[in-house]
Amino acid sequence: MELRGVVGRIEWYEGDLRSSSCYVAAALDGYTVTTDETRHWRLIGRVINSNAFNLRQQPLRFVAPHDKGWWIWPLQTLDIVNGQATARLGQPISEEKPRALRATSHTPTHAS
Repeated sequence: MELRGVVGRIEWYEGDLRSSSCYVAAALDGYTVTTDETRHWRLIGRVINSNAFNLRQQPLRFVAPHDKGWWIWPLQTLDIVNGQATARLGQPISEEKPRALRATSHTPTHAS
């Protein structure tokens, strides 16, 4: 299975995976999430803005909108190289409530 989207973000969150207490670690403009028959989830996306401090915190999650709410995946690994994020994700949850999500900058920046 493959999911493609335009806007997504990586967040450092406090509490459980659905927690609303979060800090943006990276904004993505264009991403692909894939899974295989063994249910291993992967993320590839273009980083347009990031916060190096927040990216070093734990736990992190990837959040992406869908037509009824949000897909949320815990990040198990994350690499950002030349503005491209690649991550191994845990199992997703779906959250069906409105929440603001948009990229905050179109200037490519990334943590080293």
